[in-house]
Amino acid sequence: MKSEEVLVATWTNRLQNHISVTICDYKTAICNLVFEYRYPEKMWAEPAHFSSLLSNRQDAVFILLPRARADGNNYQHIAKLLIQYDSQGKLKLAESSFLSVGNFDVVALNRYDGTTDTIYFTAQAPSPGNRHLYSTKATPTADEVWACVSCHHKNCTYQSNSISPNFKYLLTHCKIDGRGSGGRGWKYRSATYGALGTVEIQDQLDALKAVLKKYPYFDASRVSVFGWSYGGFAAVRAAELAPESFFKCTVSVAPVANFLYYDATYTERYMGEAGLAAYNASDITNDVSHFRKTRLLLAHGLYDDNVHFQNSALLMEALQRQDIDFDAMVYPNQDHSISRRTHLYNKITAFLENCAKH
Repeated sequence: MKSEEVLVATWTNRLQNHISVTICDYKTAICNLVFEYRYPEKMWAEPAHFSSLLSNRQDAVFILLPRARADGNNYQHIAKLLIQYDSQGKLKLAESSFLSVGNFDVVALNRYDGTTDTIYFTAQAPSPGNRHLYSTKATPTADEVWACVSCHHKNCTYQSNSISPNFKYLLTHCKIDGRGSGGRGWKYRSATYGALGTVEIQDQLDALKAVLKKYPYFDASRVSVFGWSYGGFAAVRAAELAPESFFKCTVSVAPVANFLYYDATYTERYMGEAGLAAYNASDITNDVSHFRKTRLLLAHGLYDDNVHFQNSALLMEALQRQDIDFDAMVYPNQDHSISRRTHLYNKITAFLENCAKH
């Protein structure tokens, strides 16, 4: 393929059991079919399966397809589609060949390293309850030839990973299933009922303290917390419940200030018939004194019909009443999702970089 800007687009029928992979010219928007696949009966394509990677030389596309195993089951695995042309220079339909194999599902394609001809992918292995980053050569194989990149994190078995463009750095995101989360029965899940902003926040803090203690190469003097929506509430609440100056920087986007101001369907699902005292106990405007030593960036869309701007306005007022300096960014005509993500994340990045230095 000529060195040009192209788009790999995957299409599906209404039943989502027949996919077509096309390569489209970025300038002309003309798409050419390179691969078709019809799923077996009672199987379908998930949107996540449509994600694909294009090789550096643009001579191969990598996608996820079902691969049959000896036990009669099918698992999502990496398929390589070799891009070839006929004698007239037209794209030929590609044959698929698998790169990964095993009794596990590949759930995401992360990166392709053209220098080493290596695919990095996320799989639910070695058991369905795990999620790790793996790598394999971009060469079709019938053998189980792959390596786990992130399995050395013994206490982080369910994770997501990001790889830097130069493949020099790996960012691993571990999830903490603190009280209030699912998967452990209702006794564990209901620990936050009528008491949002309590034990689930404390469990996150305890986990973070344990990580900092175990891995001394982390700079405990430059710890930051970030959250959006309920996460925005949790970020501010964490700064409140943590020891003094534990967090150097806090970023809160569209936070719930008090669940009295949030929609009844969500709030009463978790708060039930809790009295006014329970709501006031989780009000993040009650005590903002910790932001004298922890810097805060607050961002909110003025058109937010989910978490109304009133919530951030109340938090701003509480900070101003105590003459506490903070950073704020307001987005006119933006709802809860804030579509101006580039501006928002540039603002967050600049804030964190500046905060970490001072």
